Amino acid sequence: DLKWINFFEGRSNNIYIVFRERSSYRIDYSYFENKKITIIGAIGDFSIFRPLSTIKSYLFIRSVIKKYKVDIFHIFYAEPNALWAIFKNSFNCKIALTTRGTDILVTISQFGMYNKIQDYYVYPLYRFALKNFDFITCTSKSQKDKIEQITNHKISPYIIRTGINFSLIKRTEINNNISIDGEYILFPRNMKPLYNHELAISSLRFLNKKIKSSYTFVFLDKNSEDSAYIKTIEGLMGQFTDIKFLFKKRLDEKSFCHLLKSARLVVITAKSDGSPVTAMQAMAFGIPVILPPLKYDDDIFGEWIYKLASWDDKDLANKITAVLSDIFESKKIKAHKAIRQFADY
Repeated sequence: DLKWINFFEGRSNNIYIVFRERSSYRIDYSYFENKKITIIGAIGDFSIFRPLSTIKSYLFIRSVIKKYKVDIFHIFYAEPNALWAIFKNSFNCKIALTTRGTDILVTISQFGMYNKIQDYYVYPLYRFALKNFDFITCTSKSQKDKIEQITNHKISPYIIRTGINFSLIKRTEINNNISIDGEYILFPRNMKPLYNHELAISSLRFLNKKIKSSYTFVFLDKNSEDSAYIKTIEGLMGQFTDIKFLFKKRLDEKSFCHLLKSARLVVITAKSDGSPVTAMQAMAFGIPVILPPLKYDDDIFGEWIYKLASWDDKDLANKITAVLSDIFESKKIKAHKAIRQFADY
């Protein structure tokens, strides 16, 4: 999000920001000091089930657009706030949408399966709203294809690759103060059910004794707000007596890059994905990556990536074993070239 804000801040007289009331992100307001940025306030999400709250938020958005003569109403993430585009004609400005993999490929697509009664009116509303956008950006071809399918090709989204900070990666050196004894395998995604850490942990029981004793298995985001999921993951870890786990808190970008640079392998088991930044960062460092059996864009995640054939924990264990014994050099060169070409910061 900050990349978008930085981009426009250098090209616009003013930027006005309205946050979600129930945002799960910790907002550091000091970042916006001494910038051409005005924090207007916060709104509730678009909700069909809370019509009064939705009307209140709609009136607030419309008043902000009118008062500050807004040229572009830029919405971050499609679910649920793409639905504000239903009111485009009354906003009297252009509307842009930045999507992410999960909201398009999973959440909105599930409405289209019509498994629940409300899906019969929620999905058509999303279809109508998405057609109203002037611009839609996504990070992968699979997202672009899905949006075109939902809108009957009335909208052609732009693919804007998720960037990675190459300047930081170049500056990152081996950090001997990481406090992990020996080599380690990194499972970098946040602690949410979407990222399917149960599969990763379950697979470890199939690894041979040599791998179990030679590596530390590192997971991140121990301070996640999803305390119930943390408890589940810690319970699964506690079932092992022959594996050394390290469960660390969420790291800032610099600390994460230090941790990533020294990893032997990166494993991602997400149930849904677009263009995972952590995978691209690992590729830039020359670290082998295992990805789940999802549809990824081959121009970035091609033959140089190790992909699971199924959601089977034994299959993942076999893949981990194979990668640890593989000489990654030729794939590493191709991976780094792909990242430099398609995913610059």
